[in-house]
Amino acid sequence: MISFLKYKKYLLIVMFMIFFILRLHDLGKRDYWHDEIMTIKYSIPNYSQNFILTPFSDRHPPLYYLLMRGWGRIAGYSEASFRFVSVFFSILAIIYLWRLGIILIGLEGALCACLFMGFSAFQIWYAQEARMFALALFISVFHTYYFIKALKFGRRLDWVLYGLGLGCGLGISYYTLILLLMQWLLVAFVFKNKFRVYLINLFIVCGLASIFFGPLFVAQIKDFLDFFWLREPRNVGVILRTIEIFFLGYSGDKRLYFALDVMLVVIAAGSFFLKKDIKIKFCAFFYALFPLIFIYLLSILVIPFYLDRNLIIFSFLTYLYAAYLISSFNRKFVKIAACAGICLFQLMSVGHYFNYKLDDAHMYPGVHGKMPVKNVALFLIEKMPENAILGVANQGFRETLRFYLKSSLTDEEYQKIRFNYFYVPGKDRLADRYIPGINLKSDEIKKYRGSELWFVFTSWHRKGNFDPNDYAVKKYMDKNAEIIFRKWIDGVLIVRYVNLKDSKDVVSDMGQQRVLLESTKLKNRIKSPVMIKPYREKQRPWLRRQK
Repeated sequence: MISFLKYKKYLLIVMFMIFFILRLHDLGKRDYWHDEIMTIKYSIPNYSQNFILTPFSDRHPPLYYLLMRGWGRIAGYSEASFRFVSVFFSILAIIYLWRLGIILIGLEGALCACLFMGFSAFQIWYAQEARMFALALFISVFHTYYFIKALKFGRRLDWVLYGLGLGCGLGISYYTLILLLMQWLLVAFVFKNKFRVYLINLFIVCGLASIFFGPLFVAQIKDFLDFFWLREPRNVGVILRTIEIFFLGYSGDKRLYFALDVMLVVIAAGSFFLKKDIKIKFCAFFYALFPLIFIYLLSILVIPFYLDRNLIIFSFLTYLYAAYLISSFNRKFVKIAACAGICLFQLMSVGHYFNYKLDDAHMYPGVHGKMPVKNVALFLIEKMPENAILGVANQGFRETLRFYLKSSLTDEEYQKIRFNYFYVPGKDRLADRYIPGINLKSDEIKKYRGSELWFVFTSWHRKGNFDPNDYAVKKYMDKNAEIIFRKWIDGVLIVRYVNLKDSKDVVSDMGQQRVLLESTKLKNRIKSPVMIKPYREKQRPWLRRQK
């Protein structure tokens, strides 16, 4: 790696260009999913004028939405342009990781850390998503970099930039508070002479941040304690799975995850076997894993909020620690082999990501929501008659379908669509709290007996597995109405029902049932989001009749 010094400038440019191209590849081909629609919803002024004053459903601070509100007015709301903000900040995060790595672990270690972040399918995933995670990661690396510089050199400008970054971090992700706690510990035990300066700066930043974000933060904490949809982690193994995700994302297979685990263990064991800087390595190990362990304990003891996508702001610590262990080896060949081996695994996972191959065992629930929607919306616009009712049974698909229907129609045309959400109590535990809908177990369903119902059922895993509410609603409708039309479009089932019966039957507790596709041929016809062709609109019968 020493030969890298001679051509450092040119190799760095090539390296960052590769990272940039990976993040731009297929940027606009995947349709928006539910959480990205929430970004649009809180970024367009017509949706929510006073969103800063109201705790909103996705439980994030408002600074990112303010940024996207301005960006949407400039660049528009197409998939590629709206997601480009995340690409930009993802590259900036790698640049600042390079600068931070040089200060902490030297040139070779900084190079390894940047390669790990640049080739991570996890980082590419959120660099191609219109959410705050790439920005939150950049802000975390930014204020950590100036925090280390301020402690090392004591310059006032570094303290000011650190305070600015920390304030922005608190306005983008509440998980920044964990980084703040780590910084407290670092100053208290390592830089005791800087504690007074740090404390003054901290009070100023936190005081200003609390004025803007304090009331919202308190409201969100109360909402968390009252109800949160996430289940608590099963065991401490979730920390290991999170580290795997940091490097390989959700698209590695079991063999890749296992190979990565073996390589990381061998690297760590070999590095500690050298008995060089043992105290520093243990200290670095503590700071690399502290946020994951801390949040895991809070999720077990207080409220389950261990969600790996939010933990992206701590991922750079893992990359730095792995790079530090590799750079501690004496032989150049060992350093190159270890770094190249991990990067090879990452590139294989990136290939799976662009082919939409996801490993079920390493997913959080939101991953399943990324599915084609635009084709379904265009098909419904063309085929659904005016007097029909469009029903959905999946919350994640509901807002996305609304968006693509609305973007393909004029406001007058969109208002003519009778759009409703249907659920079975006990199957969708969020329905009563967040989404007003039609309860299939009550008298609400009876008013639809004379109507034509078009239902959209989603196959979350793209393998025929409906979620419990979709399955329960479909079972009820299949039993109490006549099916005259069924069509699969990219893993989404559209069913047309008529003659709904006046049934008092109650859908039994079916649990997580598996609904197989009608044939293996249908499985083969379900294409990945990258491969789908746009459904070309030929006509809109019910709209043409009105004109």
